[in-house]
Amino acid sequence: MADSGQNAPSHTADPSRISYAYSPVPADSSMVRFEAYGSGVTNGDIQRAEAILSRVHSVSRISNFLGLRMHKPATVYLVNNASSYAKLLQQIGVSQGDASSLSQDSNGFTLRSTVIIPLFQNTSDYDLANTLTHELTHVTINQNISYLPSWMNEGMAVYMGFNGQKAIEPQAEFEGDEREYAEDILDVVQSGSLVPLSNDEAAILSGSETYDYELQDWLAICDLISKFGISSIAKLANNLTHENPDQAFQSAFGETVPSFNASFTKQLQAAVRAKTKGASLNVTIPPGFHGTLQFLSPNRAKYDALSASPGNYNIKWNVNGGLASVLPTATPLKNAQSPDPSSAYLWLTSSHKLVYQNKTVADCGFRFDYQFGLYAFENAWIDFTNGQVAYVNQPSLFGVTIQDVTEIAPSDPLLPILRAEWA
Repeated sequence: MADSGQNAPSHTADPSRISYAYSPVPADSSMVRFEAYGSGVTNGDIQRAEAILSRVHSVSRISNFLGLRMHKPATVYLVNNASSYAKLLQQIGVSQGDASSLSQDSNGFTLRSTVIIPLFQNTSDYDLANTLTHELTHVTINQNISYLPSWMNEGMAVYMGFNGQKAIEPQAEFEGDEREYAEDILDVVQSGSLVPLSNDEAAILSGSETYDYELQDWLAICDLISKFGISSIAKLANNLTHENPDQAFQSAFGETVPSFNASFTKQLQAAVRAKTKGASLNVTIPPGFHGTLQFLSPNRAKYDALSASPGNYNIKWNVNGGLASVLPTATPLKNAQSPDPSSAYLWLTSSHKLVYQNKTVADCGFRFDYQFGLYAFENAWIDFTNGQVAYVNQPSLFGVTIQDVTEIAPSDPLLPILRAEWA
């Protein structure tokens, strides 16, 4: 989330000015200073943020993406409650109404080179890696570009936020998050509520947006990367340092923003209608696990099963049932009581007793959200013999690990867009 605090300048295009502002020696984390604001922020919180910034290499990662460098230090304030968040937002110049809205539901905020990050909205290291990288992308943009439309600004920042998150999160977990965010936009497309890419952040700042525009902006940047390559965004960013946004976009991509928006929207509409044949899973099974893998496809009652054997395996999982793998088949579980059209399941059955946190396990497995033909890892569950249930966010149980999940859907136009996060 950013409010650059800048007014749009009037530019005259100068075709001779095509040189990048990029330096091959990117700014490092010494350009970022963390400070605590309000109650509840500890030295440990500051050290955690510093460690994540260094681990992700956020500053150099952003420089490499944009072809631009931070040239002034950024101050990142950490807050730990909504009251401190709202107070600091007003202190740096945000209106009382916008501050009240932002303090309740935004993961971070940037004004020029000042960043505010609410730790209570960024509880995991993955969240914090995302938000730090997102907001420092805004800082880098603010220090180099006088004006750019909201969709470009937020799209670049969301892309880089996910890029920072991806650097430390297990692949299957990250891809699950990515797909669920994309599904949110496909829901909007299906309802007929999608609006054109926006130049104005007013709706975002006030909290009056009808859906999360930033996710649409992110998919638009991903679409550009999938078509023109990741270096095209540095070309756009550097054009924006000396051209107005329309000229900069035309110079970088050879088309107008309205033309791109129209084709991008058609791709999303096609993605809503796209069909999938199933999913391809890469799974690791440890030597100590003995039993079976039981698969239940979306909206199916009948299981398909494979015998577990130590090693790394690719498993093709047909959306209508059926498996393809070098692992031998096994006896399926009983039919499911009620088919679930929006989920797919992988149960683990063990030939020996499983214990988790000193409690005996009755059954366990992985759930995948299934929407618009996309398989998104949701969580792992563990049912105990005492009736309790535990949920695990990581795609690993007793050493059995889902490394990644890929849809078998070669005609789905959304998949190349999502793969842009791996460019």
